[in-house]
Amino acid sequence: MMEKTPQSRIGEMSVMDRTGHTQLKWNMDRMEEILAAQDMFSRSIAKGYSAFGSKSKAAPKHTIQEFDASMEEIVLVPRIIGG
Repeated sequence: MMEKTPQSRIGEMSVMDRTGHTQLKWNMDRMEEILAAQDMFSRSIAKGYSAFGSKSKAAPKHTIQEFDASMEEIVLVPRIIGG
């Protein structure tokens, strides 16, 4: 009988922008991919974006202040200015 190996989980970040959105995926077992996602998150937050995330894609999103590589989905939205 073959043992099942655990599948790597994949995180996904969508950054909303004028072109629609940019997507970045990372394997939660690969540090270089996590660091790239963390860098994109940090750069977007520095530009004034708001972040929302959840541990699973089916769960409701909530506001987050820090990057969490264990989240399956993160959405970054630019600051809305208007009146």
